[in-house]
This record gives sequence, structure tokens and C-alpha cells, in this order.
Amino acid sequence: MRKNILMIATVTMMAFAITACGSDSKDNETTKAETTVQVTTEEATTVEETTAEETTEAPTKKVVKKKKVKKNTETQAPKALSPEEAKATAKSYVGKTIDQLVAAIGQYNSMDKSKSCLVDGEYDGMFYYDGFTVSASTENGVWVISSVD
Repeated sequence: MRKNILMIATVTMMAFAITACGSDSKDNETTKAETTVQVTTEEATTVEETTAEETTEAPTKKVVKKKKVKKNTETQAPKALSPEEAKATAKSYVGKTIDQLVAAIGQYNSMDKSKSCLVDGEYDGMFYYDGFTVSASTENGVWVISSVD
């Protein structure tokens, strides 16, 4: 009997510890994105119409076939930044939005976020790049970078 009461008390205490500020698993989200840059353009250049006559015992019929020709043009992707260069660039974006950083150095690999303990209705998050991590918080729904580690 004592063993059951002790187990119930332990489980209850663990439940309270798990649901503490910012640790609610319902609010945690992780997103992953692969960063690849490849610029390609695709243009349809010509449409050719060909006609062919088929003769059978019935009157002559004309068959019209349309062909589409696709031309693929590939250009080289811009030079990617090394992790050290990207980290140095990211440090200059402290206080700016994460969207500005993504435009400068590219998409992050993954992201974790949870409810902020300091401001109601806002979030704190970690954006993971190769070789460094960007910490950010939301301000009126916009992610603002607070540090780069």
C-alpha cells in the first residue's frame, strides 16, 4: 500500500515538474529544412505542328500532332559561405530579424521554439546552422535575434 502511494506521489511530482514554465511539450516545435541552392530556368521555346496524311479505304484524314520542346538552362549556384564566415555575418545581425539573416546567409538547418517565460504570448527559439546557433525571441510576432553562439 505504501509503495503504491509513493509511486502516485512521485508521478504527480514529475507531472508538475514537466509542465513548468516553458517546458510544455505541446508548445515545442522542431522544424528541419535542407539548404540547397540551385538556380534553374525552364522555358518552352517552340511548338511545332506537323501534319500527316493516312490513306485507307475511307476518305483521306489529316492527323495533326503537336510537339512541345523544353529547353533547360542551368546556371551555377552562388558561392556558399563557410561556417566561420556565416557565423561572423550572423553576429552582425544581432537585434535584426531572422528573415534578414536568412536572406543574407541562407536557411537554417532546424529550429526549436517554446513559450517565453518572460513575456506572455511570445516565444523563444533556437535556430541551428552548421557550426553555430542563433538565439531569438518574438516581439509582436516577429523573430528578433538576441545572440549568436
